Amino acid sequence: MDIEKARSLFPYLKTGKIYLGHASTAPMSTYVVNRLKEYITERSEGVIDDYKAVLRSMDSVKAD
Repeated sequence: MDIEKARSLFPYLKTGKIYLGHASTAPMSTYVVNRLKEYITERSEGVIDDYKAVLRSMDSVKAD
């Protein structure tokens, strides 16, 4: 992935502010935001007590 493609995944960069990363805080990429939305929707509208599904979701994220 080239640098411009990588930068396009972080809407925060459109603010024009300079961000100096550190261990506790960082802008989230659109990929992370979308995955979190999917997870929250599933947990709020689907089965809420399915630990095996949570593990599958974690494995899926790691594989991507």
